[in-house]
Amino acid sequence: MDWKKTDGRTQASIPKNIFPSLLKKLMNNIECNVAKNILAGFDKCGICPINKLKVLDRLPSYTPEIAGFKEVIDETVLSVLKEMRYGKFPNSN
Repeated sequence: MDWKKTDGRTQASIPKNIFPSLLKKLMNNIECNVAKNILAGFDKCGICPINKLKVLDRLPSYTPEIAGFKEVIDETVLSVLKEMRYGKFPNSN
């Protein structure tokens, strides 16, 4: 974040020409922990070593409220996709 404290303090986002050098600095800084973090992530999820209980604990639980939202979201997504494909039609209500 040194860039944001100096040259970037007046900019809302990172310019394209600055991003590669900042990414390189980040990758160099986290390089020593990459393997450890990846292994910890697999262990936390129960993927390696395989642990069925950890995998199941990571899954969201089912509730009727979520099912209701799912139907509303499904209808909304379908209407957006139809509008994108066929254009906007007046309501036939």
